[in-house]
Amino acid sequence: MRCDPRRQPWPWLAVIAAVLGLTACGSSGPAGVAVDSLQTNVVFGAEQPAASQAVASNATTSPAPPALPAVAPFVIPPSLTLPNFPPFPQSPLAGLCPTAPDNTFPAEPASADVAAPPATGAYRWRAAGTYDRPVGTLTLQLPVAQTFEQFVRHVQPFQDDFPQAGGGQQGLNYTFDAVEPGLGATGVAFLQFVWQVKSNPAASDPEAGLALVEVDSLDAQGAMVGAIFKAAPHDGLLLLPLPAGPGPVEPPVVTTVPNLPVVGPPPSAPSTESVDTSGSGNNLQFSGSVGAPERLDACGTWLEAWPVDGTLKDGTGSATVHLDVATQFGALVMALDIDGSFLGVTFHKLATHVGQAPPPAALPRQWQ
Repeated sequence: MRCDPRRQPWPWLAVIAAVLGLTACGSSGPAGVAVDSLQTNVVFGAEQPAASQAVASNATTSPAPPALPAVAPFVIPPSLTLPNFPPFPQSPLAGLCPTAPDNTFPAEPASADVAAPPATGAYRWRAAGTYDRPVGTLTLQLPVAQTFEQFVRHVQPFQDDFPQAGGGQQGLNYTFDAVEPGLGATGVAFLQFVWQVKSNPAASDPEAGLALVEVDSLDAQGAMVGAIFKAAPHDGLLLLPLPAGPGPVEPPVVTTVPNLPVVGPPPSAPSTESVDTSGSGNNLQFSGSVGAPERLDACGTWLEAWPVDGTLKDGTGSATVHLDVATQFGALVMALDIDGSFLGVTFHKLATHVGQAPPPAALPRQWQ
């Protein structure tokens, strides 16, 4: 409709049109802008349909969305419940381990050689770190028990048949067992480490010091399950040569020993080796060195020990290891850290150390 200012109809109609904004004549807004809706309820008193009613009148009926399929709840596999972990009660040491003050020192220094076997009994230990537990196609990292007890038992002296040079007098020779939880070994409640100690050994002896000669698997009652590693005679894995001192851990440099395996010169990378005769295929090889004596915090009491650091290889893999050996307490291993694979179990920064100074508690009857 075209507006002609010369032909305005009745004046009152113009006033109404101006009020309602129904004419574009004289409009300052953009041309072609239309009013979408009228306030009819105000001007004319007509009732405006509700918004929901307007939408309902224009909407088409849609089918109901399909129901989502039911999702089964996540169920923890039975292998993750670990009912036997740890396989014995936590020791009273849990949460009660003070820190040794920096201004105190060990009461007994680490000796160069051993003068007496270790005291048998139950030693409290602390632990940290994780281990891998395969579950189907997954591999979980589970924490080890924070505290446990290690049982030192079966101290047995023996007469060494390795000849002393010039018929010299033998030193103190003995073996002992250290029993502790499996700490991740599948189906193993306890591990028994059999240690051999030769004091004042012959210079040509490949086991001249502290050597690991056997590792056994025990059930929850302490009964023997089977050997995991067992060295042949005179072929234990030497870890700390005696007399102790800083330097590499390596076999002696000799060429002929009657009726015994020939011991050759050390390889380019010094190491000790031990062939497994248990049938498990866990031949062991250690390459490392001994450091100067260091302090070890046994829950508030400083102990001194010889640190041994290196790489330990077996039939399944290798690991970086650290040991603290207290020669003044019969060459007891007071700490063992493992990062890597050892005897079929992969550990991540496993750190275990004794949580009390000797003497230990009495052995439980089960472990005597």
